[in-house]
This record gives sequence, structure tokens and C-alpha cells, in this order.
Amino acid sequence: MKFEKGEELNWYWHREIVDMSDAEQLREDVMGLYYISKDMHHSSKSNQVLKDKFQEHKDLIDELIDKDTKKIAKLEKEIANIKFSDSIVDVNDEWIQFNGDIIRFGALKFKHEDLQKHHVNECVRIGNNYEHESLTLERSYQDVVERMPYGYLNADNYDHFVKIKLEYTNQTREKFTLFCERVQLEMPALSQKKISCQYNWLDRKNSFEMQKECLQQMQSKIKSEYITSTIQHIIEEEAAIKAEQEYLKSKEDQLHKTEKRHQTLKQWREKKIAQFILHSEKRKKNHEEQLQKERELQLKEEKRRESIKYQLQLYKEELEREKEKQKELELELQQKLNAEKELQKSINEERVKVRQEERQKKLKEKERQYRQMLLERQDLERRLELLCQSVAIHAESDWSRTTKDTCSFMKHREKEVENQWYKTVGYSSDEILKDNRMKMSIALYRNGLANSKYGNQVLQTARPN
Repeated sequence: MKFEKGEELNWYWHREIVDMSDAEQLREDVMGLYYISKDMHHSSKSNQVLKDKFQEHKDLIDELIDKDTKKIAKLEKEIANIKFSDSIVDVNDEWIQFNGDIIRFGALKFKHEDLQKHHVNECVRIGNNYEHESLTLERSYQDVVERMPYGYLNADNYDHFVKIKLEYTNQTREKFTLFCERVQLEMPALSQKKISCQYNWLDRKNSFEMQKECLQQMQSKIKSEYITSTIQHIIEEEAAIKAEQEYLKSKEDQLHKTEKRHQTLKQWREKKIAQFILHSEKRKKNHEEQLQKERELQLKEEKRRESIKYQLQLYKEELEREKEKQKELELELQQKLNAEKELQKSINEERVKVRQEERQKKLKEKERQYRQMLLERQDLERRLELLCQSVAIHAESDWSRTTKDTCSFMKHREKEVENQWYKTVGYSSDEILKDNRMKMSIALYRNGLANSKYGNQVLQTARPN
């Protein structure tokens, strides 16, 4: 397998090597890693990364060797157990306990005897169970028969009662009624209650006899079945034991082969680990030389940075001196500006004072001219009033003549014809204009208060005529 530069290589080390093909694959991977390290020797950072990967791979190889050693020890233990045991045992057998180690409680050559005992005991237990049930049933039957051999009748009437009962086998209510009527006719000494008790007693006796017969048949059948199954099971177990012995023998051969393979793999791993150690030492030496060169370069770089730092410090000091000089010049200029401002302030105050005096003079002159104009107007009005008084008319007015209509208006009104086509609904323009609210709105509009809050408030409080 070939690897590209910078490819992740640790994916393989998490696999478990079980044969030599995987070992060859591991060897190819390691050689690929070695060639990549040769290509990357020019970069110290890449060398450090490669060194870390080598160390990680070495640790993983050690872990794999430990795991294989444990597996080999476990296999050796199993081989020893198989060699020195009296018989070959299957670990997965249900007759063997397994708690970390194999604990045998009996050899397999005695297993068929245990099975025989187990089946015999089972047969005995089932036979005893059936015998116990049959004895219990027989005792109950004997109690019934010995205490009451003919039930509630005597020997003479018993056979005749049984014959009548056999004729009425179907136990329906009508048949039972007919049966009772016939028994009373043929045996008038028996009451209805006694007939019913005798009828039930016969049913119970028949059921006891049937159960006893069934138990006896079942007991004989189960005994024969258990004997045949026991023989068949023992034959099958003997065949299984032979198959297990053959399987474990093949397993022992396989374990020997696996042990040899693991030994070969272990030697190969030890060899590769030694090669890795030598290669890592060489890389370590080269890495130390590279680090020494880097330290020298770092010292040179530090000296260069120190010189640059010193020059920067000198440059900063020069800048600070220039800033101080600039501040001194700014202070001098500020002082000159302040002096000029003071001088200009005094000049401006004098100018303002002169302008105020001139303004006062102009105002006084305007006031004098306005007073002169008022005096002239009053004098003119006075003279006009005197002129009006000199030409005034002394006459009285006729109130009735001035308030009535004129002659021309009356003639025009007489000639006018009013054509009223429909009834007038609403108000005329004259009526609307006579309303107080309309007059108020016109007055507010003329004074510029139509859309003001005051105008709205006045119109809301106004009332119609």
C-alpha cells in the first residue's frame, strides 16, 4: 500500500493482526511511513509531527503484542486443559459450568449414566404420581361403595332402579321427570327426594369407575413412552459425545497452528520494533541537529530585532523632542493671538459705543419729526372742523319718509311675478347669514382665527338664534 504525503497513517493500528498477510500489510505501511519521513526531513515542524506519530505507533504495537501474548497464554491454558483432562469437553455444553475458567464436575464418559438415572427417576416420579392419584381415587370410590353399597336402596330394588335409569340416558328435564314418575309408579315407597339422591349417587359411582380406568390406561402408556424415549436419548447422547470428541481434536490441531503463527508474528514484531527504535534514534539525532541550527538562527533573529528595537527607541525620542518644540511654538502663537484679541476688543468696544451714540441721535431725530407731523395733523383737523361748522345745514329729518320704500322700487315689485313651482325646504341664504354662528365664523375668518383653537372653542359654545 502506498501513502500520499500528509495522509493519516494511524488508521491501520486499530486493527487486529491474525495472519501473515496482515503482517506483510503492516510492513508495507511502515516502509511507506519511512519514505514519507525521508521526504519531509527538510521541515522541523513536519519532523516533530512524524516523531509523534512514530511514538504513537510504537505504543500501539506494544499494546498489540501484549494482547497477543495474553491470547497465546489463554490458548496454551486451553491446550493444557485438553491434553491433561480425562476426556474432551465442549465449553458451550449445558452440563459444564463456565465462570471465567472451565470448572468440570464430571467426565463426559459418565454423562450417559447420569442421563439414564435422570430418565429412570423421571419415570419413577411420574409412575408414583399416577399411582398416588389412582390410590386416592380408589379410596374415595371404596369409601362411597363400602359405606353405601346400594346407595339409598336395598339389594332387591337396586338392579331394577339401574335398569330403569339406563332407559332414560339423555339427562333432560322432561326425561328426568318421566323417570321419576315411572320409579314412583313401580316403587311407591320411594319419595321424590330419595329418587333424586339415588340418581346422583349412581352418576358419581359411574364417574369414579371411568376415571380409574382412564388413569390405569394413561399410566401404562406413559411408562412405555418414557422407556422408548430414554433409550433413544441415550443413543443420541453417545453419538453427540463422539462428535464432540472429534470436533475438539480438530480444535486442538487448530490451536497448535495458531500458536505457531502467533510465535512467528511475535518474532516479526520484535524485529520491526528494533528497526523502529534504530530509525527513531537516527531521526532523533537529526532532529537535534536541526534544532541546534534553529537555535542559532533564532539567536541571530533576536540580535536583529534588538538592533531594530534600539533604532525605534531613538526615533521615538526624536519625535517626542519635536513634539515638545511644536508645543512651545504653539504657546507663543497663542500668547500673541491673545494680545491681538485684547487690542481688537478695546477697538471694537469703542466702535460699538460710537455706533450706539449715532443710533440714539437718529432715534431722537425720528421722534422729533413724528411729533412735528402729529402737531401739523392736529392743526389741519382743527381748521377743517372750523370750516365745516361755518358751512353746516340746519334741517330736521322725516323718519317715516326715509324708512318707507321708494316709488321706483314699489313699481318694480308690482311688476315682478313669483313663480313658485315647488315647496321650499330648508333655509335661504339670507336666513343662514342672519344666524349668529355664521356671523361669528365670518368675523373669525376676517381676523385670521378660523382654524385656531380659540375659533373652534367659540363656535362650539355658540347657540343658534
